[in-house]
Amino acid sequence: APARPDAAREYDWTKKSSFSLSATECGDILAMDLVSGKEFLHDPNMGSANAGMLTKKLKLVATPDEKGAFLSLTVTDKSPSKMSSSCSVPLTLGELEVIRTLLAYSIPRLLAFDSVLDSPSTTTFNNDYNR
Repeated sequence: APARPDAAREYDWTKKSSFSLSATECGDILAMDLVSGKEFLHDPNMGSANAGMLTKKLKLVATPDEKGAFLSLTVTDKSPSKMSSSCSVPLTLGELEVIRTLLAYSIPRLLAFDSVLDSPSTTTFNNDYNR
């Protein structure tokens, strides 16, 4: 959601767009080379009669001086409402590291590994061969 020109650091949330990353896509961001960048394309209607009507593209690329990155989201809507939008946010290397840390933290939770790793074991083993 782009910031309103009359207000610093406030966003027009009525125009917000979302993009959900899978655990694999999160891993792709963690493993990516910033200079090469990374791009993800989603079609929420893929496999239906409305395929291609709405597409979302998330792109992460280095700034020309490689001291930061641009995170861009483009939503292309070919339906009669034509609610297409585009937003690009500059990120410092520190902000990018925060995003990477949050993604690394999130991956086990997206895959439900946290429930196994964070809880005490309730499994008891039957040790018949020691009797």
